[in-house]
Amino acid sequence: WALEKLELLPDAKVNLTNRPGFVFQDPQIGAFESLDVKDLKLHPGAVLNTGLQRMYYQTLVDENDNPLGPLDEDGYMSNGARLIDVPLLGFSLKVIAMEDATEFDVRVRPRLRDPDDMQPISCGSGGQCRQGSVHREEIPEYSGNHVMEMKTRAGGQLSASSVSAHGAFARAGEDQIVVAFEYRFCGNPADELVVYLSDAPEVSQDLVEIARIWPPANGPGSIGSSEFATFFGLFSSNGLNFRRGTYVELELIGQDACVYVDDWDPLACITPVCGDFSGDYAATKKDVLYAISAVGSEVGAGNSCLDRVNRDKYVDLSDVLISDALYGYSVTGLCDGAGSSDYEGIPSGVPALLDGLIIAGKPNVGGDQGDRLYGVNTATAVAESGVAPPVGAGDSYYGPRGHGRLINDGTGALYQLHSVLGLIRLSDGQVMVSPGEDSFGGNTVRLGMPSTGNGLPMFDAAFDANDATIVYVVPARIIPPSGESNGYYTAAMLSLSENAGTVTWTVQETYGFNPQSDPNNNTQPPQFSQTNVQYLREIETDNSGNLFITCARADNENDWLLIYDEAGGTASEQRIRLSDLSTPLRGPAALHVTDDGTKLYLGTSLDEGDPMTTTVQEFNLGGTSGAITVTQSRVIEVSNMRFATSVAEDAGGTIHVVGYTAPVQDPFSINFNENDSLFTTPTVATIPATGTSTTATTITGADAALPISAAFTASSSICLIGDVDGSGTIDTSDIPVFVSVLLFGPADPDQACRADGNEDGILNGLDISGAISAILGG
Repeated sequence: WALEKLELLPDAKVNLTNRPGFVFQDPQIGAFESLDVKDLKLHPGAVLNTGLQRMYYQTLVDENDNPLGPLDEDGYMSNGARLIDVPLLGFSLKVIAMEDATEFDVRVRPRLRDPDDMQPISCGSGGQCRQGSVHREEIPEYSGNHVMEMKTRAGGQLSASSVSAHGAFARAGEDQIVVAFEYRFCGNPADELVVYLSDAPEVSQDLVEIARIWPPANGPGSIGSSEFATFFGLFSSNGLNFRRGTYVELELIGQDACVYVDDWDPLACITPVCGDFSGDYAATKKDVLYAISAVGSEVGAGNSCLDRVNRDKYVDLSDVLISDALYGYSVTGLCDGAGSSDYEGIPSGVPALLDGLIIAGKPNVGGDQGDRLYGVNTATAVAESGVAPPVGAGDSYYGPRGHGRLINDGTGALYQLHSVLGLIRLSDGQVMVSPGEDSFGGNTVRLGMPSTGNGLPMFDAAFDANDATIVYVVPARIIPPSGESNGYYTAAMLSLSENAGTVTWTVQETYGFNPQSDPNNNTQPPQFSQTNVQYLREIETDNSGNLFITCARADNENDWLLIYDEAGGTASEQRIRLSDLSTPLRGPAALHVTDDGTKLYLGTSLDEGDPMTTTVQEFNLGGTSGAITVTQSRVIEVSNMRFATSVAEDAGGTIHVVGYTAPVQDPFSINFNENDSLFTTPTVATIPATGTSTTATTITGADAALPISAAFTASSSICLIGDVDGSGTIDTSDIPVFVSVLLFGPADPDQACRADGNEDGILNGLDISGAISAILGG
């Protein structure tokens, strides 16, 4: 069959889709269906996105039936219309925005009485009934904006025990649906809003309960607040069939209960394949490119598939790393936030550890997405040729992939996290923390993604500053005796034991409340709460036994800094909401606590508008363990850097910021292929001792791209040739100390290393030339 005419009016946009569950051709035909159109008419500004589907037409004309010519170099036709071919990453099932009275009346079916209520005898003869109301209402503080007001007591009536609103949405063939809406309670603290899915058009029929919401104690959504809270969660269809329509029902329970609801909008992903962002039903190199192009955004209807793993509603580097791991490994269930993995670690050559700043990234070479380590001279921003990390697995053609953050232990030795394999020591490729389980406090503690059981990759780790056998990791999945369904995420302290080439770990402590018993949570399941500290990102330690952890979810300003006393455990928790700062911080990234424990640095994973500028915030740390004070000190603007991905500190205490620039990707023109490069340019900047601005320098000398993490090696942090007095600065004060070392010997091996001017491992007169040259010439 064919369409006689497809006409797009001015500035309209149409996406072609190949929806899962809606395939109408003979199943023996393996190719995608095509759309046949006799006459295609595009008005000025119209956009037709074929969405990687196929369409045939006979004539292509403008609004006056004149033939439209070829596309210009920017993809436009003569009247400003466009034909594009980009993947559709997600779609709305047609929002009920509450602004159209007719739409509201057609799509929202109310239930105003509770069938279990005993009605007064006078109810049937015009007297009072136990009855509520569900209607559109313009709230005074938002002039012109309408909401759905649900009340269990209508004017002049008695209070019903409950009322319901049954919303009708578009058909869906997907097994999972995102249910999203905004809410604000306006009744009593004991009110309750129950959320259901249904496949029946009638109110209160075929209901499957998916969540319960109570009024938050304060903040967005609370009684008396002027802000709406957001409910956003991914739910299984539970056997419901949405092919004739998707229905969401909201039931308000309570005497004289009241709630406002706005922007009621279920969402779905266009592809059922985990990690498929390009719409080709497979996890490929293109998906890594699409993930990178979307970094810096919050999740909405158009990109809901880009955040299918940690579900924090930010598209950030974690999502890129997950795409990377999905392409190279056999990972199951990860898009449900609960994956497991089968893998074989393939040892490869151990790269020589490079002096100076080490950056974990990838090459800017078309089609090559293998992991690399680059040594960078921070004074010149020149990088050495990249080397592969010591564990090679995944894409065998281009080498290892899936490697992430770099971590130092207290001695300066370097480690790297891998999305699937765990924590790896770079000097010899030894896996220090592999995926697995241990018991602690009556619970099962699971790290990473073992071959059985649910879990998430280890996103970050930090060693105890004084003990390289103690390491802290996030996230750790805690599974209580009540079962997997009540699992939650915390940080965990591990003790490492190495024997004959094998490292085992045991859990010594966990840090984080069970959300089922957290008094700040206002939903069930608790992961949809207006206050949520489950989305752990990064972790750092200081020399005084404190842990600093960031967690973030874009909904409801859930950007947090958590602080724990290492010995005090969960009970010592301090919560600081970063959006409450005088300069709010969204999507915290690049966490760093200085070696002396006096300052903390944070960047943001959100695009801040200017593609060549980002900000890093500095905080002063004070107080004592269990009562740490965090004071916002300054906001530093970093030019020539779109995103800051890592903050690292050299031996002299200088703070360096590593990040990258990247072109702003037009969502209506991207069409990546397997051989494209990573289109990111790494840059490095130094944070000045004073002031609020700095300029990053582009890193040259190698093919480096997409810097994921950065750290200084042990040799660069303790063996700065010429810095014989160990001050961290090479100057003339090192000369008399150098002479003393030659005459009387070094005080320790570190000083011997710093005085070894010709780097031959022997202190003698041959070192004079090199040491003096370093001292005088830098």
